[in-house]
Amino acid sequence: MKESDIQQDIMGMLLTHPKVAWAMVITTGQFKVKGGYITVGHYMSDEQKRKTGMSDILGMLKNGKTLAIETKKPGEEPTKEQYDFMWLVNKNGGLAFWADSVEKAMYGLNDLET
Repeated sequence: MKESDIQQDIMGMLLTHPKVAWAMVITTGQFKVKGGYITVGHYMSDEQKRKTGMSDILGMLKNGKTLAIETKKPGEEPTKEQYDFMWLVNKNGGLAFWADSVEKAMYGLNDLET
């Protein structure tokens, strides 16, 4: 199963989950263009340094908190930068985790206090 298939399945679940206000897939990475590359999907830290690692899915819970889910194929784990981004979201009151299946994403959401 491709990571994009897992993202699509998780998005289908998120868009009907009673605790989710909205969610969208965020494209990150580098894309080759004429004359070089374009880098997209980076965020700025408190120190205003360019960082990588933004989660694949961003959204908002109905309680107003940020939602960030990093999707992976089974057997893969997030990079250090992806873990750092999830830590930043969680540190600031949001909900961030990674999942390689709809079941794991549902577990992450259902563990949330209402």
